[in-house]
Amino acid sequence: MRCRLPPVRLRRGVITDEWLELRGERSLLSGPPASRFEQIRWGRWGNAFLMQQTPLCRQRGQRNGGKSLPNSRSKRNHAEEHIARCAGLYAVISRLQMFDPPSPHPLDHDWRYDEATARRLADRLTGMQPVLCLGAPSVARLLEQRGVDVTLVDRQPLQGVARHLVQSVERFTADRRYRSALVDPPWYPRQLQEWSNAAARAVGNGGAILVSVWPWDTRPSARAELDDAMSIFGRWAVVRRSVDSLQYEPPQFELVAHRHAGEPDLSRSPLVGELLHLTVTGTPPPPFVLSPGVRWRRFTADCYQLAVREGGDTKLDIAFVPGADGWHWPYVSARAPDIGRIDVWSSEGEVAGCGAGDALAAILRRALASPDARAFDEAMAQAPSLLTWGIPRPPYKRWIEWQHQQ
Repeated sequence: MRCRLPPVRLRRGVITDEWLELRGERSLLSGPPASRFEQIRWGRWGNAFLMQQTPLCRQRGQRNGGKSLPNSRSKRNHAEEHIARCAGLYAVISRLQMFDPPSPHPLDHDWRYDEATARRLADRLTGMQPVLCLGAPSVARLLEQRGVDVTLVDRQPLQGVARHLVQSVERFTADRRYRSALVDPPWYPRQLQEWSNAAARAVGNGGAILVSVWPWDTRPSARAELDDAMSIFGRWAVVRRSVDSLQYEPPQFELVAHRHAGEPDLSRSPLVGELLHLTVTGTPPPPFVLSPGVRWRRFTADCYQLAVREGGDTKLDIAFVPGADGWHWPYVSARAPDIGRIDVWSSEGEVAGCGAGDALAAILRRALASPDARAFDEAMAQAPSLLTWGIPRPPYKRWIEWQHQQ
């Protein structure tokens, strides 16, 4: 039997605290709210590709000048039925492995498990549903393909998982009780504690948490930091060490760093990790008080990602970053010198200073909306240096704009 669904066309819009409103088409979004610090401006997609648990619904033959639909029961029922059909289509797409995630970006600390590691982790979690994945979207996709009840929490909006809460883990509050969790945090002490504590609050007493941690030779302080973390975990969980060895694939920005490296220790990651098993027996500490951080405007065109630091002057001055090899950043460590002077950063390891992030974001927005390569180059005339970067030219299969706090 062939299932026919109405086309879902995605136009430009913004995720707010409550909904995604699509400009110029009458549409609904049903799903979890995004943090007020995280907005998404959607660019052009193809005809029917859905994302997260919040697929977009288009009602035929009705327009209201870009305003959201009235809150009527009949229209909500129609929307819910359409969402269910769309979610089924999304599951089919995921099952056929047609989803192609964006290239990893260094701001996301995005090192991905190799295929064998992802499958072993999925095997461990398959019988422990519902499962919560904090990070680890590749494992969440595998679990979803197996029919496991899984929820992914990840601020990167393009992950190809039906139940995807698009938000920072630090701002996550459990929406229900989970039986198990997989935690793949950035390999720094504070993030390890924050992410593990969030998982513990979600699974409760008796719940199981798998946590990836760094090896002892990651940095000079790595062993002492890990020992401190084990001591803290022991206050509210039974800790089992070295449950499995984890292997990661080198992201493109790390391969670029290898080619341009000046200091090898800061240009390479271990690409191996240790898996912990925590059985929750007590109450973890309350969430950390979050302080305002740097805000980044993010653009994704096909698989290429570009981040622009918000703020700055109105005068655009794109320049090399001290310590970089031309436009290429030779480091992968947060301890790298002059890392705070990066204003523009790509998933291909390209970096630049800018001085006017908001102005550059406006230029990129116009360029990405261009119909073809020639119009793109004309729109980028005020930032000609970036034409030498690896930014793909339109038309695109997808492009979006979103925002986060670092």
